[in-house]
Amino acid sequence: MSGFGYNINGFGVGSSEAGVNVDYVVVSGGGGGGSRNAGGGGAGGVLSGTVKAELSVAYQVSVGAGGAGGFQYYAGSNGSSSVFGSFASPDGGGGGGTYSSGATGPGRDGGSGGGAGPVNNAGGSATGNGQGNDGGNGISGYANGGGGGGYAQAGANATTSNPGVGGNGANINTLTPNIGVSLAVAGGGGAGNGSTQSTYEAPGGYGGGGDGGSGKYGAAVYAQHGTTNTGGGGGGGSREDYSSGTDYRRGGNGGTGIIYLRYPDTYVGTFTMSSHNRQITTAGGFTTVKILYANSSDTVTFTEA
Repeated sequence: MSGFGYNINGFGVGSSEAGVNVDYVVVSGGGGGGSRNAGGGGAGGVLSGTVKAELSVAYQVSVGAGGAGGFQYYAGSNGSSSVFGSFASPDGGGGGGTYSSGATGPGRDGGSGGGAGPVNNAGGSATGNGQGNDGGNGISGYANGGGGGGYAQAGANATTSNPGVGGNGANINTLTPNIGVSLAVAGGGGAGNGSTQSTYEAPGGYGGGGDGGSGKYGAAVYAQHGTTNTGGGGGGGSREDYSSGTDYRRGGNGGTGIIYLRYPDTYVGTFTMSSHNRQITTAGGFTTVKILYANSSDTVTFTEA
């Protein structure tokens, strides 16, 4: 709302009608991998672009957490949304499905969909607006889940031989070249391999997706977490190794999200989050801010320098 010296936009109050052009990339938290021969977590949704932010308005800025990996027989949890005012709030990645033909078996919908558990389940769907891609399907009878979806590529379907790999994400410098940053984000998690004879670990997608676990007796490995500050999905869990009594069913956690903002250095951005949770660089007439952590009460306010 604007007029008579009062202005609300996204979060906060201010009185200026002037504005500053802000380039942004907003990546939400990745989904957790499912448990037991499970689907990989979907990558956090990604939105990017350039907006005109009003001056003296406090815009909410928060970085989404990754979803928890499933344990025992549970699906992975969805990641949380990252937020930049009213301009961008992509959905968190979908959690990976588990070994079930019921509600927990399919991959969960999210920015990118989670991969499905191995009972002919369907991968989760991407929730739209170009945020990501669907998760891969599971396959019954072979203990193989589907890969989590990534920003640039869907998660792979399971086959009779192997679980699905995670879909690839993208590099920030291809999303918003103006920002001038090279960082791969939003890869899907690889699915879990429940075979007692195979050491194959389904790779997570480019951009921080965690590898899926594998279940060979005597050589089983845990699913890997999505990489911090990439929005990568967690890898799908494997099985219990009865030869050692160790439980490898737990899925990997999704990676936390990240936000980049870039604006002319003739303006100042005042941030409320702690300085160790953000990194600021100034070059070529622009200020670039990398935000690693911020909660729902944190804001940025732009003013003229």
